[in-house]
Amino acid sequence: MEEYESNGNVSLKRPKYDTEFSRLNDLVFKWFTEATARLINVSGPMIQEKAKKFAGELGLNDFKGSNGWLESFLKLNNIVFKTQSGERGEVKLDTVDKRKAKIASVCQGYEPKDIFNMDESGLFYRDSTKSTFFKKGETCAGGKRSKQRITVAVCASMTVK
Repeated sequence: MEEYESNGNVSLKRPKYDTEFSRLNDLVFKWFTEATARLINVSGPMIQEKAKKFAGELGLNDFKGSNGWLESFLKLNNIVFKTQSGERGEVKLDTVDKRKAKIASVCQGYEPKDIFNMDESGLFYRDSTKSTFFKKGETCAGGKRSKQRITVAVCASMTVK
């Protein structure tokens, strides 16, 4: 059962035949494992582009790197698409209740028109996708992401005036 969970239904996979694309698939898979080991987010188009580059180097000029090839490559190598998890943690409800009580006590004595809320948000304009390909059964943990962003602050009064 453990083998099935980590490798999927192995009876669905075709045996590896020595074809003209065997070397190409091996090179692409090697690149894929090195990229994911370095926590690089890998997308389908990235795999296809790398395959086209390797195909050119191997003299496989008819290789197109189609979506059909990509699906076959992923299935053959037991690669699945996952969404990476960021920081994990649950909000502690007792902490929320304490903060709400503190805010209520701080706001006592003020008119609603004089109570404001301000929040900032970051727009990460060079960020990569949170989803990436991984070998089935591997943990999907985040890697380094671009920190380039524009920060926006929004402020509103309690009466929205």
